[in-house]
Amino acid sequence: MAIRCSDATFGPFCDTTRISARAVREALITQKGYSQEQLPTRQTIGEILNRLGYRLKKHKKSNP
Repeated sequence: MAIRCSDATFGPFCDTTRISARAVREALITQKGYSQEQLPTRQTIGEILNRLGYRLKKHKKSNP
């Protein structure tokens, strides 16, 4: 998740990398030790990732 797509050393890897805002939030909690109260909501993290140029993974809705 620390990969910046502007870094040329990653080449085509960043063109296909998709990540979900939920995965970013969960990684910040488990790997970096943040509490849920310290982090913004999943939607806000998604907006921030969009502004930074990351392509977000879309989740399929379940069929009833």
